[in-house]
Amino acid sequence: MDLDRTRKEAVDRKAEIEADSKAQAEEDAAVRAARQQVERIPTENGAYYIDGDKLQAVKVAESKVVNNKKRSVLKALSPIPLVPGKSTVELDGEHAALRVADARPEFFFRLSDYEQFGIVKLSPKKDGRIVERLSILSLQGQRQVDEQQDLVATFKKQEADLLYRIWPEKPLEPGEYALIQFTPGKVDPQIWDFGVGK
Repeated sequence: MDLDRTRKEAVDRKAEIEADSKAQAEEDAAVRAARQQVERIPTENGAYYIDGDKLQAVKVAESKVVNNKKRSVLKALSPIPLVPGKSTVELDGEHAALRVADARPEFFFRLSDYEQFGIVKLSPKKDGRIVERLSILSLQGQRQVDEQQDLVATFKKQEADLLYRIWPEKPLEPGEYALIQFTPGKVDPQIWDFGVGK
């Protein structure tokens, strides 16, 4: 009886060692694949979409600041001339050129500086999309900017210095979205737009 039990324990232990070894090999392969993927990211600042094994650069969107009082378009140059009141940061066109089928797309973000970044849901507007709404106050000769963005809850993982992987916590509904890099209180976001669904 003890001999049978010893044999069974030896067989179980061997199976456990083989399972651990297989799991470790799979984990090592996943780490190598992730490292190779990070090494493929260009050194230029920007956003990159992970589509299966393919990596696609996301084009920077041209934004503009629209003053809601007079409906006049202000140039989106840094520094942006701002007038007190309510304004919006907008993109032309109803749809982004980049369409993704995955409801939980993954992107790499190579930042130009240590700024905040995230994914925002864009609001539709006739012939355009709103990225954020601004309230500009003039207090004692200084301008104060209050920004309202429809930020999406995301996971972020730092892969290297100024290089991050970002993806939504929950599946995105079909619609228009953008990756943004920004400094709170400053109106100079960098924007990379994309759409989910057709």
